[in-house]
Amino acid sequence: MKKAIAEGVWLFLDDDEAFIRCCRDNPKGYFWNCGRTTSGEISQVYTLHRAERNGDLCPHFKDKRTSSGYAANLTTTGCKVFSTHRKALDATVRKHRGRFGECADCMK
Repeated sequence: MKKAIAEGVWLFLDDDEAFIRCCRDNPKGYFWNCGRTTSGEISQVYTLHRAERNGDLCPHFKDKRTSSGYAANLTTTGCKVFSTHRKALDATVRKHRGRFGECADCMK
């Protein structure tokens, strides 16, 4: 499910295909990898990633064992908060606790 949670900011829950499609459609966007509660609310913020780098999602989300080539739990055990507007994205997730680190692979 893709749900708008602020102007130009979307939360992805339980829909890996929609999340991957969003990254492909918006390669200059960003997303925060987040933890979530059982009700689907953001519980903790972890790492900022680019939607795409060198034409693909971050290597942290790759899994050759799956048919899609990506991890099977991108939005099911946690959630992703996406935007093409970095400032709006950061302002939205700063309301939550977390580590707020940048990915060493895709944010170089």
